[in-house]
Amino acid sequence: RPAPEEVHPSAHIEPQGAVRWLRRRVRRVVAGLQVAGTLLPDRFAGLPPTVEAFRGALGGKPALGGLYIVRTSETGMSAEDAVRGYRQLTRVEQAFRCLKSVDLKVRPIRHRAERRVRAHLFVCMLAYYVEWHLRSALAPLLFQHEDLEGWQAERDPVAAAEPPQELQRKKNRRRSEDGLPLHSFSSLLQELATRSRHQCRMRSDPKGPLLIRVTDPTPLQKRAMELWRAFPVNNTPNLA
Repeated sequence: RPAPEEVHPSAHIEPQGAVRWLRRRVRRVVAGLQVAGTLLPDRFAGLPPTVEAFRGALGGKPALGGLYIVRTSETGMSAEDAVRGYRQLTRVEQAFRCLKSVDLKVRPIRHRAERRVRAHLFVCMLAYYVEWHLRSALAPLLFQHEDLEGWQAERDPVAAAEPPQELQRKKNRRRSEDGLPLHSFSSLLQELATRSRHQCRMRSDPKGPLLIRVTDPTPLQKRAMELWRAFPVNNTPNLA
Protein backbone atom coordinates (compact mmCIF):
# COMPACT_ATOMS: atom_id res chain seq x y z
CA ARG A 1 0.00 0.00 0.00
CA PRO A 2 1.55 3.36 -0.96
CA ALA A 3 2.25 5.98 1.62
CA PRO A 4 -0.21 8.95 1.77
CA GLU A 5 2.40 11.37 0.41
CA GLU A 6 2.97 9.09 -2.65
CA VAL A 7 -0.67 9.29 -3.80
CA HIS A 8 -1.69 12.07 -6.16
CA PRO A 9 -4.10 14.58 -4.53
CA SER A 10 -6.70 13.94 -7.26
CA ALA A 11 -6.84 10.28 -6.24
CA HIS A 12 -8.50 11.16 -2.91
CA ILE A 13 -12.22 10.77 -3.66
CA GLU A 14 -14.95 10.47 -1.10
CA PRO A 15 -16.61 7.00 -1.13
CA GLN A 16 -20.09 8.46 -1.58
CA GLY A 17 -18.97 10.57 -4.54
CA ALA A 18 -17.30 7.56 -6.17
CA VAL A 19 -20.49 5.51 -5.81
CA ARG A 20 -22.58 8.27 -7.39
CA TRP A 21 -20.11 8.59 -10.28
CA LEU A 22 -20.12 4.85 -10.93
CA ARG A 23 -23.90 4.72 -10.74
CA ARG A 24 -24.19 7.41 -13.41
CA ARG A 25 -21.74 5.56 -15.66
CA VAL A 26 -23.61 2.28 -15.28
CA ARG A 27 -26.93 3.89 -16.10
CA ARG A 28 -25.51 5.36 -19.30
CA VAL A 29 -24.23 1.97 -20.42
CA VAL A 30 -27.49 0.20 -19.65
CA ALA A 31 -29.50 2.90 -21.41
CA GLY A 32 -27.52 2.20 -24.57
CA LEU A 33 -28.00 -1.55 -24.54
CA GLN A 34 -30.78 -2.87 -26.74
CA VAL A 35 -32.39 -6.30 -26.49
CA ALA A 36 -34.91 -7.49 -29.12
CA GLY A 37 -35.50 -3.91 -30.25
CA THR A 38 -36.48 -2.57 -26.81
CA LEU A 39 -34.30 -0.74 -24.33
CA LEU A 40 -33.55 -2.45 -21.07
CA PRO A 41 -35.49 -1.00 -18.14
CA ASP A 42 -33.58 1.03 -15.60
CA ARG A 43 -33.04 -1.53 -12.87
CA PHE A 44 -30.32 0.43 -11.16
CA ALA A 45 -32.56 2.83 -9.26
CA GLY A 46 -31.40 2.70 -5.67
CA LEU A 47 -28.90 -0.11 -6.34
CA PRO A 48 -25.15 0.12 -6.00
CA PRO A 49 -23.18 -0.48 -9.23
CA THR A 50 -22.21 -4.09 -8.65
CA VAL A 51 -21.68 -7.14 -10.85
CA GLU A 52 -24.95 -8.64 -9.59
CA ALA A 53 -26.81 -5.54 -10.75
CA PHE A 54 -25.29 -5.86 -14.19
CA ARG A 55 -26.28 -9.52 -14.43
CA GLY A 56 -29.84 -8.75 -13.42
CA ALA A 57 -30.18 -5.95 -15.93
CA LEU A 58 -28.81 -8.06 -18.76
CA GLY A 59 -31.42 -10.73 -18.11
CA GLY A 60 -28.93 -13.60 -18.28
CA LYS A 61 -27.68 -12.73 -21.76
CA PRO A 62 -23.90 -13.08 -21.59
CA ALA A 63 -23.53 -11.92 -25.19
CA LEU A 64 -24.25 -8.36 -24.06
CA GLY A 65 -21.93 -8.45 -21.09
CA GLY A 66 -18.84 -7.03 -22.84
CA LEU A 67 -18.36 -3.66 -24.48
CA TYR A 68 -15.33 -2.02 -26.07
CA ILE A 69 -14.68 1.33 -27.73
CA VAL A 70 -12.56 1.91 -30.83
CA ARG A 71 -11.05 5.38 -31.00
CA THR A 72 -9.29 6.79 -34.05
CA SER A 73 -7.75 10.10 -35.08
CA GLU A 74 -9.10 9.73 -38.64
CA THR A 75 -12.01 12.18 -38.71
CA GLY A 76 -13.11 11.20 -42.21
CA MET A 77 -13.55 7.52 -41.33
CA SER A 78 -16.96 6.07 -40.57
CA ALA A 79 -17.62 4.04 -37.44
CA GLU A 80 -17.93 0.83 -39.47
CA ASP A 81 -14.59 1.40 -41.22
CA ALA A 82 -12.91 2.11 -37.88
CA VAL A 83 -14.08 -1.26 -36.51
CA ARG A 84 -13.03 -3.04 -39.71
CA GLY A 85 -9.59 -1.46 -39.47
CA TYR A 86 -9.28 -2.58 -35.86
CA ARG A 87 -10.23 -6.14 -36.76
CA GLN A 88 -7.62 -6.23 -39.49
CA LEU A 89 -4.95 -6.41 -36.80
CA THR A 90 -5.14 -10.17 -37.26
CA ARG A 91 -3.54 -9.70 -40.68
CA VAL A 92 -0.63 -7.87 -39.06
CA GLU A 93 -0.20 -10.71 -36.58
CA GLN A 94 -0.32 -13.23 -39.43
CA ALA A 95 2.33 -11.25 -41.32
CA PHE A 96 4.67 -11.24 -38.31
CA ARG A 97 4.08 -14.96 -37.83
CA CYS A 98 4.90 -15.60 -41.49
CA LEU A 99 8.06 -13.51 -41.31
CA LYS A 100 9.35 -14.96 -38.05
CA SER A 101 8.59 -18.65 -38.03
CA VAL A 102 6.31 -20.22 -40.63
CA ASP A 103 7.45 -19.40 -44.16
CA LEU A 104 10.23 -16.82 -44.45
CA LYS A 105 12.06 -17.37 -41.14
CA VAL A 106 13.69 -13.97 -40.90
CA ARG A 107 15.66 -15.16 -37.87
CA PRO A 108 18.41 -15.91 -37.12
CA ILE A 109 19.99 -12.87 -38.74
CA ARG A 110 23.53 -13.92 -39.52
CA HIS A 111 24.78 -10.36 -39.99
CA ARG A 112 26.41 -7.82 -37.73
CA ALA A 113 26.77 -4.65 -39.79
CA GLU A 114 23.75 -2.35 -39.63
CA ARG A 115 23.42 -1.92 -43.39
CA ARG A 116 23.47 -5.68 -43.90
CA VAL A 117 20.80 -6.23 -41.25
CA ARG A 118 18.62 -3.61 -42.93
CA ALA A 119 19.18 -5.23 -46.32
CA HIS A 120 18.28 -8.65 -44.89
CA LEU A 121 15.01 -7.34 -43.44
CA PHE A 122 14.23 -5.48 -46.66
CA VAL A 123 14.63 -8.66 -48.72
CA CYS A 124 12.37 -10.51 -46.28
CA MET A 125 9.72 -7.80 -46.64
CA LEU A 126 9.93 -8.10 -50.44
CA ALA A 127 9.54 -11.87 -50.12
CA TYR A 128 6.43 -11.41 -47.99
CA TYR A 129 5.03 -8.97 -50.57
CA VAL A 130 5.49 -11.61 -53.28
CA GLU A 131 3.83 -14.21 -51.04
CA TRP A 132 0.88 -11.90 -50.42
CA HIS A 133 0.35 -11.54 -54.18
CA LEU A 134 0.68 -15.30 -54.67
CA ARG A 135 -1.93 -16.02 -51.99
CA SER A 136 -4.33 -13.59 -53.66
CA ALA A 137 -3.73 -15.02 -57.12
CA LEU A 138 -3.94 -18.67 -56.04
CA ALA A 139 -6.98 -18.20 -53.79
CA PRO A 140 -9.23 -20.45 -55.97
CA LEU A 141 -6.88 -23.36 -55.18
CA LEU A 142 -6.52 -22.60 -51.46
CA PHE A 143 -8.71 -23.00 -48.38
CA GLN A 144 -9.41 -19.28 -48.27
CA HIS A 145 -12.00 -16.81 -49.47
CA GLU A 146 -11.43 -15.52 -53.00
CA ASP A 147 -12.77 -12.03 -52.26
CA LEU A 148 -12.19 -11.58 -48.55
CA GLU A 149 -11.92 -7.80 -48.63
CA GLY A 150 -15.18 -7.43 -50.55
CA TRP A 151 -16.98 -9.74 -48.14
CA GLN A 152 -15.64 -7.85 -45.12
CA ALA A 153 -16.75 -4.54 -46.61
CA GLU A 154 -20.34 -5.79 -46.94
CA ARG A 155 -20.81 -7.60 -43.61
CA ASP A 156 -21.69 -5.93 -40.33
CA PRO A 157 -18.35 -5.30 -38.59
CA VAL A 158 -19.91 -5.53 -35.12
CA ALA A 159 -21.77 -8.81 -35.70
CA ALA A 160 -20.30 -12.11 -34.55
CA ALA A 161 -17.71 -13.43 -36.96
CA GLU A 162 -19.01 -16.31 -39.07
CA PRO A 163 -17.25 -17.98 -42.01
CA PRO A 164 -18.59 -17.02 -45.45
CA GLN A 165 -20.85 -19.57 -47.12
CA GLU A 166 -18.54 -19.78 -50.12
CA LEU A 167 -15.57 -20.65 -47.91
CA GLN A 168 -17.64 -23.19 -45.99
CA ARG A 169 -18.65 -24.90 -49.24
CA LYS A 170 -15.02 -25.07 -50.33
CA LYS A 171 -14.03 -26.70 -47.04
CA ASN A 172 -16.86 -29.21 -47.28
CA ARG A 173 -16.14 -30.19 -50.89
CA ARG A 174 -12.36 -29.91 -50.58
CA ARG A 175 -12.41 -29.28 -54.32
CA SER A 176 -12.20 -26.17 -56.45
CA GLU A 177 -14.75 -25.17 -59.08
CA ASP A 178 -12.56 -26.97 -61.64
CA GLY A 179 -12.62 -30.19 -59.61
CA LEU A 180 -8.99 -29.82 -58.47
CA PRO A 181 -8.00 -30.66 -54.89
CA LEU A 182 -7.64 -27.71 -52.54
CA HIS A 183 -4.41 -27.07 -50.67
CA SER A 184 -2.87 -24.94 -48.00
CA PHE A 185 -0.33 -22.43 -49.26
CA SER A 186 2.65 -24.53 -48.16
CA SER A 187 1.29 -27.79 -49.62
CA LEU A 188 0.49 -26.04 -52.91
CA LEU A 189 4.06 -24.77 -53.15
CA GLN A 190 5.31 -28.31 -52.56
CA GLU A 191 3.06 -29.54 -55.37
CA LEU A 192 4.30 -26.84 -57.73
CA ALA A 193 7.93 -27.63 -56.86
CA THR A 194 7.62 -31.12 -58.39
CA ARG A 195 7.90 -29.65 -61.86
CA SER A 196 11.54 -29.68 -62.94
CA ARG A 197 13.84 -28.47 -65.71
CA HIS A 198 16.40 -30.92 -67.06
CA GLN A 199 19.55 -30.37 -69.10
CA CYS A 200 20.22 -33.37 -71.32
CA ARG A 201 23.05 -34.38 -73.65
CA MET A 202 23.31 -37.38 -75.94
CA ARG A 203 25.57 -40.15 -74.69
CA SER A 204 26.90 -40.69 -78.20
CA ASP A 205 28.01 -37.04 -78.33
CA PRO A 206 29.20 -35.94 -74.87
CA LYS A 207 30.39 -32.60 -76.21
CA GLY A 208 27.27 -31.94 -78.20
CA PRO A 209 24.70 -29.22 -77.50
CA LEU A 210 22.58 -29.30 -74.36
CA LEU A 211 18.91 -30.13 -74.69
CA ILE A 212 16.56 -28.38 -72.25
CA ARG A 213 13.50 -30.39 -71.24
CA VAL A 214 10.81 -29.21 -68.85
CA THR A 215 8.41 -31.75 -67.42
CA ASP A 216 4.79 -31.44 -68.49
CA PRO A 217 2.65 -29.62 -65.89
CA THR A 218 -0.07 -31.47 -64.03
CA PRO A 219 -3.62 -30.07 -64.23
CA LEU A 220 -3.08 -28.40 -60.85
CA GLN A 221 0.21 -26.83 -61.93
CA LYS A 222 -1.31 -25.66 -65.20
CA ARG A 223 -4.23 -24.01 -63.41
CA ALA A 224 -1.88 -22.31 -60.93
CA MET A 225 0.21 -20.84 -63.77
CA GLU A 226 -2.96 -19.57 -65.45
CA LEU A 227 -4.03 -17.86 -62.22
CA TRP A 228 -0.82 -16.01 -61.42
CA ARG A 229 -0.26 -14.96 -65.03
CA ALA A 230 -3.72 -13.36 -65.19
CA PHE A 231 -3.53 -11.81 -61.71
CA PRO A 232 -3.37 -8.00 -62.01
CA VAL A 233 -0.56 -6.14 -60.28
CA ASN A 234 -1.16 -2.38 -59.99
CA ASN A 235 -4.22 -2.77 -62.25
CA THR A 236 -2.07 -4.21 -65.04
CA PRO A 237 -2.44 -7.88 -66.03
CA ASN A 238 0.74 -9.86 -65.68
CA LEU A 239 1.22 -11.66 -68.98
CA ALA A 240 4.76 -12.82 -68.37
